[in-house]
Amino acid sequence: MTLTKTIEVGDQAVHVKEITVAELRQWWAEVQAGESGGDAVDGALFADMALTDLTRMTDLTTEVLDQLTPSEIRLVIDACREVNPDFFAMQERLANIGRSLLSGISNAPSAPSSSAATTTPGDTP
Repeated sequence: MTLTKTIEVGDQAVHVKEITVAELRQWWAEVQAGESGGDAVDGALFADMALTDLTRMTDLTTEVLDQLTPSEIRLVIDACREVNPDFFAMQERLANIGRSLLSGISNAPSAPSSSAATTTPGDTP
């Protein structure tokens, strides 16, 4: 049975739904293909969720989201977290993997630069 929750945001009811595995797979495929849409505000306003993500978990449209304040949107995100805990846990695991990979890259020993490895005539090794 799909979990749902209805919350009041301003003067409207917002219906939040649990996403299915099939919806999540489709969503992931769109992200991988660069088809998830949105702009910098959409992707960076909140650290844990893009605004377009909310249209997948709720009955909100982009046009309605654009009229909400960040504090109102935060209420919606909190409800999405409550109804979709497994999605957010997966998102955190993927973020941790990404951070680990980046940390490994930044901590890897660097190769000596080509200028440091060359000698000029008269230098003694």
